[in-house]
Amino acid sequence: MKQSSEMADDLGPLPQSDDNARLQRESFKALGRVLAGQDVFVFRDERIEDFGADGSIELNIAGKMTNFRSHIQIKAKGKVEPTRKGYISFSIESSNLNYLLNGTCSMYLLWDANRDEFWQVWAQDEHQRLMSENPDWREEKSVTLHFANKFNPATFPAIQDRILKTGRMLRRIQDSLARATEDEQVVFRINPESLDVTDMGTVTSLLLTSGSVIVAAGYPKQVIDLLRVADPTITALPRMQLIRGYAEYMIGNHWEAISRIRRAMMKSNELSSQDNNFLQNLKDASEFHVGIIDSNTYEDRVQQRARNLTGLEALQAEQEAIYYRCVRTTDANERSELARQLRSVTERILSDPAAIPQSKLNAKLLLLFVEGVETNLQASKKQFAAEIRSKLFPDDLVSVIENLDERRRLHLQWEARATEALREAYQLNHPLLIFQALHVALRIQMGRIYEDRFEAIHKNKAFVLEPRRKAAIDRMLEEASVIVRASGSDESKLRLDQSRLDFFEVQGNYEAARSLANEMMPLASAMGFDSITRQAQEVIDGSTLLTRFQDQASEDEQSDTDVKRAKETDEELARFAGHFYETLPSPPARYEIVLEHLRVIRQMSRERVEWCRHLVMIEDLSKSKDPRIAYSELPSRLCVCEKFNWESVNESVDASRVISQFKETYCKSCGAREPKNPGSAI
Repeated sequence: MKQSSEMADDLGPLPQSDDNARLQRESFKALGRVLAGQDVFVFRDERIEDFGADGSIELNIAGKMTNFRSHIQIKAKGKVEPTRKGYISFSIESSNLNYLLNGTCSMYLLWDANRDEFWQVWAQDEHQRLMSENPDWREEKSVTLHFANKFNPATFPAIQDRILKTGRMLRRIQDSLARATEDEQVVFRINPESLDVTDMGTVTSLLLTSGSVIVAAGYPKQVIDLLRVADPTITALPRMQLIRGYAEYMIGNHWEAISRIRRAMMKSNELSSQDNNFLQNLKDASEFHVGIIDSNTYEDRVQQRARNLTGLEALQAEQEAIYYRCVRTTDANERSELARQLRSVTERILSDPAAIPQSKLNAKLLLLFVEGVETNLQASKKQFAAEIRSKLFPDDLVSVIENLDERRRLHLQWEARATEALREAYQLNHPLLIFQALHVALRIQMGRIYEDRFEAIHKNKAFVLEPRRKAAIDRMLEEASVIVRASGSDESKLRLDQSRLDFFEVQGNYEAARSLANEMMPLASAMGFDSITRQAQEVIDGSTLLTRFQDQASEDEQSDTDVKRAKETDEELARFAGHFYETLPSPPARYEIVLEHLRVIRQMSRERVEWCRHLVMIEDLSKSKDPRIAYSELPSRLCVCEKFNWESVNESVDASRVISQFKETYCKSCGAREPKNPGSAI
């Protein structure tokens, strides 16, 4: 048989494939073998246009693609030998490392063909090492990497953790930088058409007043184009360099961003305190992205700046901290106290001379959300009070109407404030504040619709969302989605999707809700938004609060009331007694009397379940039906047997004593005793 070289002799001159090219091809085959059998890393080949990265691995979390990636450059060598210090030395071009540093969590893989194994090193780690050894390494033609870790299934968990943490950090940084622009004004409504201007004076004015927020709204490339048209003497100002650095950061030109940031910091005395704080955040974010600092250093710097804040910035930081504590707590008393603190610090922000309209509106919106939640809770209590009083005191229509009117007044009052806040956001032409105002309105409206749905389930009535109300929410969702699509904010997208998810579910469109939940899960999980992840998973599993409430209502409808009441815990009774007590005139009503009333009801249910279904208790209604004295003292009681019409000889306010005497007198020798739970019969 002819040798392969002889077979090609008649084909004419062809490109020569050397040993390095062969090794490179084999290295990709070897990588495929290493990644086989796992689905955490999904490799994406990018060699079609290879400018310095051969591909990337994307994280797959529980079957959901996250778009959290590590860009990879693969090197190969026939045989490698570790140094005495345990690492492998390998030389690369400096430009290649510089290129990878602009990527996300980039790494190098080195394939040892002799042993068929991979070594791995992070580009950012090597950058930090090189900077400590030679800060001018970029001026060198090549640098030497130190490969000290293996790349194999045993090291995959650590690699996965780093990619995940880095991805979360970078996305949160981006959203944090965007929020920092909420205090900036906008000279006109931001959209692609409005940015299509060429007049130097208009461009310069636009960038000076609105540059950062235009970047945050999703138009960094347009801002860079506008800067090329702006007055050159103005673009040299530190404020404009800050804007250019922010725009470069947002499109991934992190080294260019650092260059612009350093120029701005040279004249930091010409910037406001807020601009300087933003500049420092941007500098740290850029340095973290390229590996100059690590995540711990970044977090330490952020916390240190927070501790050093003064004036308006300190008030804003305090407000945000109280706000997040308030929305996370489930304790009603703690939430009430935090809401009081939030109102106090908000008033201080609104009266601060340094607060511009954007700052004030941002502060109002945080308070508005918390007070919207409180409004819904108070309105629910008024609705509950009206229903209870209509049953307890049917002749007392005045107090029933008063409770219903107060419920309506609370809702209208909050809605008027929410409408005014949204109007202010539109007047300021500020897309991020418009989204925030829409988000607040949507979340509170969703809470209210859920209350209506729960009430319909409780009363076994059909629930239909009023068309005008549905149209209003659809309109707000669409307006918010336009802003989210432009800004590219993951946090905003998840917040919007959360409202969409609620809207689908509360209307009974469970198929659409599950579809959206499946779409949300990878991003929410990857970003570490645990509450949204749980909500999405509950929708997928069909175990949301609404579905559980429906199932429980259906079960209760078919189950015996006594059996259900007999299982009530002391904690449940105490909670319901508190709600019940709030519906009564106080004084003279007393909480301990209300609680005892509920305990007696539970006790009688247990007697019917465990002793005899015919046993009932009658109380003196004259002390519970008169709203002037109801539940101010214990009523006298007696027991009755519904089967034989036996009745207690003596009345007493002591329910246990009445029951005990009745059972001793009539039931002890009764052969017709019939407990609802036969296993309890004695």
